[in-house]
Amino acid sequence: MYLFNNKRKQHCETLQLKFDKLKQELRLATEFVEVITEEDLDTISLSDTDFTEAVKLSKALQTMQKQLQTFSKVEKQRNWSIEGQARFGELLRMYNQEISELSDYILKFLIDYLNANQGGIFILNEENPQDVFLELKACYAYDRKKFTKKKIQVQEDYAEGLIGQTFLEGKITHLKNVPQDYVRITSGLGDANPSNLVIVPLQNNDQKLGIIEIASFSHFEEYQIDFLEKISESIATSISIVRSNEITRNLLRESQYQADTLRAQEEELRQNNEELLTTQEEMIRRGNELSSQIDTINRSGIIFVEFDKKGVMQEANQAFYDLFQYQEQEIIQQNQHILKNQEERLEDDKLWAQLAEGVAQTGEYSFLTKDQDKKWLKGGYTPIIDANQEMHKIILIAFDITESKKQMEEIHKQGERMKLQEIVLLKNNQKLTQAKEDLQDKIDELNQFKADEDKRIEEKNQKSQVWVNKMKDKLKSQSKEMEELKALLIEKENHIKELENKLIKLN
Repeated sequence: MYLFNNKRKQHCETLQLKFDKLKQELRLATEFVEVITEEDLDTISLSDTDFTEAVKLSKALQTMQKQLQTFSKVEKQRNWSIEGQARFGELLRMYNQEISELSDYILKFLIDYLNANQGGIFILNEENPQDVFLELKACYAYDRKKFTKKKIQVQEDYAEGLIGQTFLEGKITHLKNVPQDYVRITSGLGDANPSNLVIVPLQNNDQKLGIIEIASFSHFEEYQIDFLEKISESIATSISIVRSNEITRNLLRESQYQADTLRAQEEELRQNNEELLTTQEEMIRRGNELSSQIDTINRSGIIFVEFDKKGVMQEANQAFYDLFQYQEQEIIQQNQHILKNQEERLEDDKLWAQLAEGVAQTGEYSFLTKDQDKKWLKGGYTPIIDANQEMHKIILIAFDITESKKQMEEIHKQGERMKLQEIVLLKNNQKLTQAKEDLQDKIDELNQFKADEDKRIEEKNQKSQVWVNKMKDKLKSQSKEMEELKALLIEKENHIKELENKLIKLN
């Protein structure tokens, strides 16, 4: 009986130790899940030595932590890139009037966003075909704008230095150990020069426009270089657009000036018939100048369309035909509604109502090609007034911004994808919360099991004690009976002795 109770006691103690160990491991796992649920993935870790009973659970939690850490790192980098592209897009929209100003803001933003130290933007100058060079438009170093002049000669098969070679090759150059004499701008405080350098070509539809050079003390990560590569196209597009804007503004100013001049000449013709021949010759010269300017517009890719005051197309340049895929005979004398779908025509009628009142209009406008593909133009409608102060035609001068629009739509789509990823992350958090609740349910079950086991053991102990007490009472009863039998035997023996004595006396 004693050995049986001792073994049972040892078995209960072993179960208790295992239960306590399992409870401790489940508590560690619960704390681990709670920390991860709060997205604190690096301040807590699990060791295999912490788990002896729930080893598989430990392995699974460690694997989950590593996967979440990897996902979190990639997600932060992606968010950084998308936020940078969004902020950069806003910057491009705000400063799109003058190349020098745009270059300053682009460079300052990139250096700040990349935590770099120095940088420069070089823009291709082709004003003189015999002297083509990259001109330093913006320079920024140690939190200050630097007023430095520099130009790098560029030829068809040769260019100066790393910047020139990168421009010709059209591929990003990334140096991780820059010579001390390469960077000429210093902080003025005795600091060492940056040793990491990235040079990014600016290209728009295979057209090379310039270079961005950024230097830093820190190593440029791969995702940062990818970010620079992505936005370089937007920078090139913006530079191209600003250039086109400048050309358009100059052409518009010249056109307005020429229109004013023609009006003055017409007035002069009415006042002085004797100067008619001279004035006609001047008008012919002016007309030749306009033809030359129109040829310049055609070569630059700018869209030029002439309408009458009812919106019927009278003339267009080759850039228009190339973009919208129409032949001249298919489009001339057609109303501009042919370039719009049914929904856009109502809004377009409002625009032409303003133009009919002589009010010039500028903005971004969508049109349909012959194949019903949507194209976006940015420019302006200018009413032309004749000598009688009546509008007799309307001129549209604009440039194609379809690719820029597509890029903005892609950024919007990326934002939508980020929202979907946030929903997935929320669902994962909900799963972790459910896992935590399941673990707590297991602990509650184990606590209930222990309580039931303790109760069962207590009942068995009570039954054993009752059995022992009964045995003790039975032994006491048997002992009393033995005493009574002994007394009876003694009495019988005494009676026999008396009988024997009586027999002896009788004999």
